[in-house]
Amino acid sequence: MHTRSIPLALALIALLHGCSADAPGQAGADASPPLLDCVSGDIRDCGLAMGACELGMQQCSEQGQWLACQGGVEPETEVCNGIDDDCDGSVDTGCSCLPGETQDCGSDLGACEVGTQTCSAEGQWAMCENDVPPSAETCNDIDDDCNDIVDDMAPCEEAQESVCEGDVLRSFEAMGTCEAGACLYESTLTNCDYGCEQAACLPSDWPIIDRPTGLLSRARLASVWTGTELIFWSGESNAGSRDDGWRYNPTTDTWAALPTINAPAAHRRGSAIWTGTEMIVWGGLESLARQTGSRYNPSTDAWTTMSAIDAPSGRYDHTAVWTGSEMLVWGGEGSGSGRSGGRYNPSTDTWSSISDVGSPSRRNQHSAIWTGTEMIIWGGDNASTSFANGSRYDPGTDTWTAMSSASSGSARTAHTATWTGSEMIIFGGWTGFNEVSGGARYSPATDSWQSLPSAGLSARHFHTAVWTGSEVIIWGGNSNGNKRNDGAAYSLANDSWTPMSSVGAPAGRSSHIAAWTGTVLVVWGGLASGTYLGDGATIAP
Repeated sequence: MHTRSIPLALALIALLHGCSADAPGQAGADASPPLLDCVSGDIRDCGLAMGACELGMQQCSEQGQWLACQGGVEPETEVCNGIDDDCDGSVDTGCSCLPGETQDCGSDLGACEVGTQTCSAEGQWAMCENDVPPSAETCNDIDDDCNDIVDDMAPCEEAQESVCEGDVLRSFEAMGTCEAGACLYESTLTNCDYGCEQAACLPSDWPIIDRPTGLLSRARLASVWTGTELIFWSGESNAGSRDDGWRYNPTTDTWAALPTINAPAAHRRGSAIWTGTEMIVWGGLESLARQTGSRYNPSTDAWTTMSAIDAPSGRYDHTAVWTGSEMLVWGGEGSGSGRSGGRYNPSTDTWSSISDVGSPSRRNQHSAIWTGTEMIIWGGDNASTSFANGSRYDPGTDTWTAMSSASSGSARTAHTATWTGSEMIIFGGWTGFNEVSGGARYSPATDSWQSLPSAGLSARHFHTAVWTGSEVIIWGGNSNGNKRNDGAAYSLANDSWTPMSSVGAPAGRSSHIAAWTGTVLVVWGGLASGTYLGDGATIAP
């Protein structure tokens, strides 16, 4: 660029033209010549010489003003082309790449694979294509998240199904450990008492009854069902006859010991009946046959001693039924028991005798039921003979009526008899030589018997029987020396038997107690091959 110093020249020009040096804008003699930017004809460089820009040339006009720059290359909008288009000293400002350019992208660690990025027309890298990106780490012996560590923190949380291994259930922990690309789970083994199917132990159909401390094993005990509780007293144990009792609530699965003040003396093979408010325990054996008893009231949790005046002679293996106002005691073994009986009125605490005119022959271990108007005595033995006969006693007239025995089946003792509301059902028993397998039903209205169909059960005695309102349930008993833990339910309406489940059933036993609660059968105590039992269970048939 060519420039000159012009102040003196301007002053000389002004003098030659007769101008004064007054300030610009003054007219006449006072006017000063205008200031000039340049001397006409001068030239100079103009524009920028940076990036894509090139210098141009400016020429001074006759008026001393620089004209527009000519011939130069001026700045333009910056584009991504590798050139400093806007001539700001920075090439491709705001651009990441050159259009069409490509580069590798992603990672090549672990399971990842490198892809390709292409530069867009706007100079920006497009999305990575054809790459394999990182993924969540899994237990597979592969570096899925591409951090150069194989199976680090790989989760092992998939639920593992339990499996049956014979009668053993293998269950797995919820969290496992990843080792060598495989999830390993700790497991526990459970022996299934009732078999293992479909990856689960088979449940017991017989929930076990809780047993409190102090409740001793026993058999041959007297018990009653109150409508809410099973109550028993005394019984036979390894330590001899018991002098205690308990009450069991199946709804809460809880026990409570009975008080002992005024309670009956220790004995076994006595009787117990429920009056609706009290349990009356009477008779039994302990060295000698007992002639005494007491009444237990659950509401007051207290015993009341019974009068023995005019009571029947001491006895055991007898029977007792409740008429609604009196307890009727009959038969049994003991000095002078014979074919006698007695009637006890708890309201007056008095005894009266039962006529023996027309009564059954002397016997014990027979059965007795109350029909609502009569007591029916059936079967039993007298130490030398088992009976297949019986009689009906009417306390209103104090008279006996012999029963028909046609189609009643074998003579039997230690059998069961159940009243259905219209018929008596007898089952099982002992002939004196072997067990009885069958049963029969007796109608007092027609004084007739009908044989029962086969129950599918082995012959047995000293079993239990309860009435549910529609069925008689037979369970347990002694069968040729073997203690049974099976049973069946007989439908009166269908005249047919249904076997009961034995899954989880308690150990086989005889001389135990049983009660129907309205929903479940309760079984407790008894004998198992010479061993006294103190356990029990329930089942909903």
